[in-house]
Amino acid sequence: MGARVTGVRAIRVEPPRLPPTDVVSARRPQRRRTSCEGVMADADQLEAIIEAATSFVAAMDTSGRPRWVNSPGRRLCGLGEQLPEQFSAFCPEWAARVLHEEAIPAAINDGVWRGESALLAQDGSEVPGWQTVIAHRDAGGSLAALLLIFRDRRDTRELEARLRYQAGLLDAVGDAIVAADLEGRIEYWNAAAERLYGWSSEEVLGRDVVEVTASELDAARGREIFAALRRGEQWSGEFTIRHRDGRVIPALITNSPYIDEHGSLAGILGVATDISDLRRAQQEAQRRIAQQSAVARLGQEALDTPDIDVFLRRVCVCVADVLDAELCKVLELDREAGHMHLRAGTGWDEEVVREAVVPNDAGSQAGYTLLVDKPVVVSDFGLEERFTAPRLLVEHGVDSGMSTQISLGDGRVYGVLGVHSRRARDFTDDDTAFLRSVANIVGSAIDRDAAAAAHERLALYDPLTRLSNRTLLRDRLAGALARARYEPARVAVLFIDIDRFKLVNDSWGHHAGDELLTAVAERLRSSVRAGDTVARVGGDEFVVVCEDLPAGQAAALQQTLDLADRVNAGLDGHYELSDGEIHVTATIGATLNKGDDDPLDLVREADAAMDRAKQDAPGRVAVFDEEMRTRSYERLQLANELRHAYHEGEFFVVYQPQIDLGTGEVVGLEALLRWQHREKGTRGPGEFLPLAEEVGLIGELGAWVLSRACQEVVDMFPGVGGQPPGLAVNLSPRQLVESGLIGTVEEVLHSSGLPPERLCLEITESAMIDDPHEALLTLQQLQGLGVRIALDDFGTGYSSLTHLTQFPIDTIKIDRSFVSPLPDPGSHREIIQAVIGLAGTLDLLCVGEGVETEAQLQALRALGCGAGQGYHWSRPLPAARIVAALRDLRGG
Repeated sequence: MGARVTGVRAIRVEPPRLPPTDVVSARRPQRRRTSCEGVMADADQLEAIIEAATSFVAAMDTSGRPRWVNSPGRRLCGLGEQLPEQFSAFCPEWAARVLHEEAIPAAINDGVWRGESALLAQDGSEVPGWQTVIAHRDAGGSLAALLLIFRDRRDTRELEARLRYQAGLLDAVGDAIVAADLEGRIEYWNAAAERLYGWSSEEVLGRDVVEVTASELDAARGREIFAALRRGEQWSGEFTIRHRDGRVIPALITNSPYIDEHGSLAGILGVATDISDLRRAQQEAQRRIAQQSAVARLGQEALDTPDIDVFLRRVCVCVADVLDAELCKVLELDREAGHMHLRAGTGWDEEVVREAVVPNDAGSQAGYTLLVDKPVVVSDFGLEERFTAPRLLVEHGVDSGMSTQISLGDGRVYGVLGVHSRRARDFTDDDTAFLRSVANIVGSAIDRDAAAAAHERLALYDPLTRLSNRTLLRDRLAGALARARYEPARVAVLFIDIDRFKLVNDSWGHHAGDELLTAVAERLRSSVRAGDTVARVGGDEFVVVCEDLPAGQAAALQQTLDLADRVNAGLDGHYELSDGEIHVTATIGATLNKGDDDPLDLVREADAAMDRAKQDAPGRVAVFDEEMRTRSYERLQLANELRHAYHEGEFFVVYQPQIDLGTGEVVGLEALLRWQHREKGTRGPGEFLPLAEEVGLIGELGAWVLSRACQEVVDMFPGVGGQPPGLAVNLSPRQLVESGLIGTVEEVLHSSGLPPERLCLEITESAMIDDPHEALLTLQQLQGLGVRIALDDFGTGYSSLTHLTQFPIDTIKIDRSFVSPLPDPGSHREIIQAVIGLAGTLDLLCVGEGVETEAQLQALRALGCGAGQGYHWSRPLPAARIVAALRDLRGG
């Protein structure tokens, strides 16, 4: 059984003029003159045509009982003299349902029904085809019988042409039927032809058929077609015909030579079907496809185009092209100024656009669009009464247009997207929907551009002070050095360290330290020259890059010292903080470029000079010189002490809990390294790890920390209860690129018995920047072991969306500099919220570091942060004490 055909629709036509039912027998119609004389000369000719037809033709009563089937129909279905009780007997089940449920009711109500159907052939196979059911009524208007015509679609082109010819002779199918003699004189012109062409039968009989029917576009082709018909050829195809009022109408034409009973060519018969609605539907479909394709294309371009202005320009060009309009614009709302200005457009006069503003009140189309918050369509500005066309539209000769509001993701209104034409015209509902879809894409693109700008600021600027961070400093310094190679100028670098800053943090807390750093940054900005770069490179460390100094050594050095003194004087003084007043001094190291310098080398030289100044007398300025190289000896001595400490077991590991902010449960421990110095006591990692990395000890030391921490956690967890907590261990940048790291991690996991999923390796953003390709390969291998990866101190130096999307990261750790100001409102809260939202989008865990107060905890929880770590719960403790601390946190 074939699948049921859907989408069938009934078509209303005039009721056909058929013979009364008493002339319809089980064999063939009895001969009787009826109202069909308007179609054929007499019933005999009708009988002959029906019997000679290649189509299935049958008559049936209103219950579906067949009364008569022509010979081709009997042969097709293998019917004998005795017809079955129901027509459905030689139909597939689905076709029978269509006949009884759709076709017969539609024919009774509308006069005729057309649609797809099927018959069962003699061999039982399903024959698809087109079926026409015609209701025949007697002279009194009562339903007398149903005529069914079935056209076999297996040879569509030939059979459809023949069926149009044969069914058209009955003057009931609604198609125009025209017959002409071999000279082209019209002999027959049915009612449908009168409607299609606008001429009555009496007006056209005897006239030339091509002259009456063909449009000027197809007149010559019409003559060629008629000549081919006279040679006995058939022709079918699209043809433009002409209505009496001059309209050109697209039609589907089937022309056939008429052969009489002697086998001679006797005339030409043509059937014309108006396909205007089909063409309009096709054009609408093509327009919708073009609009949908444009929406999809613009959606992708919104993601691929980094420059928002370039994208908005492309939007305007695309919208104008798709909607066949001359002008398109994106207006940006300026609430303070009380108007909108043109952000992007196409088709506008550049001189006018440069100064163009549009009122945002209801007096303009754009302003009215904002007022009603829905698309506004103007078919003709000459008839518009809701508002007047602004000067911008008047000067460009605009007669019609459509506009819609551009909204952002947070509900704010950005502006208006408008399209305009210099001719009066209508815009369809599809056009309106298309414009709204594009406006939605524009709003999303503007949101993404704003978010990208915010993340770029996070990647290039220190979030606390708004100064340049290490990334931007390195770029600015590299650029300055490159320019200095081609210009007679020198570059100076100042490295600034705030004296006794740690005392502020220890005495008043990190919030006071952050407050002081912000104030120091402001004084630094006001102390340097306009073109100088100021960057924060560490907790209380700042760098200033000074360009365009004199080429001579003495003059450049003097200007450098003058600038350093000015900076020092600007920083030296009292600072009013929330917790009190403090006097601050700074120590500055300076250096000058010598030629082909590396940016980082210059920063290190200035740092070394600062260290020398701080050792000699804090609060002064020192310039890097050869004497400072003696510090290498001191660093070498410290390196020896580090190696001694490593071999003598002076290092130990402490642990700080990480807490689920939703449940309060301990979700992990971060392992932190300490050095129990023989003379100086306990020293934090910041005092020795940078040097350990420089002298190549970091690999051994890092492997020891990893092994010790994993083993201690496994040993301690039975005392904690349940599964061992997650363990976070820091990896240095150098460890990340060491070839033996993967083997070390595998060996430690195997020897300690710690499940891989319980281990989280923390890396800094700088570790990924130095060699991103190698770092990516290493992280992917670590992830392949089942180990989790965390991005530590996110946002402090090299933050980038690229890191989060390209590297296999599971956790983001928000640096304490973001957390410390909480819960006070401000930019930190917005940045934290953006980072947390980004983490949620990427399905990453977010951990807030440096939580010291209940207020900070509540603020992070309200922002949706997943976990926290800090003194609020516990200081870092050795393994012997952390077990008890964890029990306390778990309530015993």
